[in-house]
This record gives sequence, C-alpha cells and structure tokens, in this order.
Amino acid sequence: MSGQLGINFFDTTDLGDELPKAIEQATKQDAMILDEFKKRPEQLLSPWDVTDILGNIPITSVRRSFNTLTKRGELCKTEVQKKGPYGRPSYCWMLRS
Repeated sequence: MSGQLGINFFDTTDLGDELPKAIEQATKQDAMILDEFKKRPEQLLSPWDVTDILGNIPITSVRRSFNTLTKRGELCKTEVQKKGPYGRPSYCWMLRS
C-alpha cells in the first residue's frame, strides 16, 4: 500500500518488509529536528539550516520532517525566507509556542 502511513512517513515506493525500519528512521529524524528547534526557541530555521546543523540527514528528509512537525503543531512556517545554497529562497520555520 502506498501513500501516507501515520503522520510521519509516506510510503510512496512500497517498501514492503523495509517499511518498519523506514518509519523508525523518520520518527528519529523528526525527534532530532524538533530537538534542534527546542535548542533555539527564538531562531528561525530553514530546511537548509537544519541540514547544515545536523549534517547527516538528506534535505528531502528534513523537508518531510518540517511538514510532519508542522502538521503536528510543533513548528510553524513563517513568511521569512533565506537564500539557500543554490541562491533560491527557502522559507523558515520556528518552534510553535
């Protein structure tokens, strides 16, 4: 079955037996990213900022976590944008208070 599973992982490639491990990894990534926002409660962070801070999570996974954490009410997207590494604007998020 493809599509959304729970709220933190989207099985778009029909992972089969690998699905539980992927869900666990996504859950850990969400926790790591939320922890970084909690360390900096007043700071606005873009997905690229978090990728730079953590260094070991692909940008696509960081963006997935931002989406998940926003839907859960942990983060909120702002109107502030920062220039990303390719010169394109990227929105910033902040910890929801």
